[in-house]
Amino acid sequence: MLKFGEWYYVGIVHDGIATKVFANGILEATTVRTCSSDLPGWGYLGGRLEGDRFFGALGEVIVLGRALDEKQILASLGDR
Repeated sequence: MLKFGEWYYVGIVHDGIATKVFANGILEATTVRTCSSDLPGWGYLGGRLEGDRFFGALGEVIVLGRALDEKQILASLGDR
């Protein structure tokens, strides 16, 4: 369980079929959904367009044009 006031490395991966959420390299949630990536130059971090908002801070944000697997996500954490 995530704790208030602590920093986490969060990875969100969508492979075209499923969206997976990782916290500190550990798979925490998976949902199957299709979504369009046909929105060039458009992106949104920090909540949902329908109203939920993220209240906090983001640091070291990286956006990739490919999905990483669990091994790659863990390796990207290095000694953090």
